Amino acid sequence: MPLSWTISHPQRLVIAVARDEVAPHEFGAYIEAMQPVGRYRKMFVVSGMSTVFDTALMQSVGRAVRDHAAREAIGPIAIVADNETAYASAMVY
Repeated sequence: MPLSWTISHPQRLVIAVARDEVAPHEFGAYIEAMQPVGRYRKMFVVSGMSTVFDTALMQSVGRAVRDHAAREAIGPIAIVADNETAYASAMVY
C-alpha cells in the first residue's frame, strides 16, 4: 500500500509512511482517518515516496489540516524527508 499508517493509542502516536506512487485521494483518506486521533503526535515519513505533487495540491492539504486545527486542537506533526524534492513539498505543506 503506497500510504499506510499505524496508530498507537497507548503512546498517542501516529506513524504514516508513504512509498512509491501515492495518489492524491490517499491523503484525503489519511486526513479523514486522523479525525478521532487529532491530538495525537504524528510522524509522516515521505522518504520512500516517488510521487511529486504540485504546489496547489500540497497547499490544499495544508489548508485542510489548518481548517481542522481551527475547529479543535491537533497534535504536533513531523515530516521526515530525505531528499530535496520531498523536503520542498514538506515546506509547501
